[in-house]
Parts: sequence; structure tokens; C-alpha cells
Amino acid sequence: MIPNDTDNAMRIDTIGEKIADAETPGFFALFTDQEAAAAGAFEEDAIDEETAFAASFDSPGL
Repeated sequence: MIPNDTDNAMRIDTIGEKIADAETPGFFALFTDQEAAAAGAFEEDAIDEETAFAASFDSPGL
């Protein structure tokens, strides 16, 4: 089944409500994997391997 615009809007509303709930101290909001991904929870922003390797050496002038 292909989701339609109404389904997508409902999902976005649900995710928004869960995010608002999660910002409430003491409240534990549950997200499905898909909801978490849509909310940006699994966004990869790590440096690449080459940059990490280069940063692992001390600079000779320091």
C-alpha cells in the first residue's frame, strides 16, 4: 500500500506531538524506528575516516 498525502500529514503530526511530549520533563515518549528516522534521530554527522586519522597525530609545532 502506497501512503497518500493524508497518511503522511498524520505521521508528521504524530511525530510532532511525540517530540513535544519528549520535551516534557519526566515523560518517556516512544518512537518507532521510522518515526525516529523521520525526526532526524539517525542523522549521520560524524567526520570521515581520513579526517579522524589525520587528527590522531600530534602537530610537531605544539
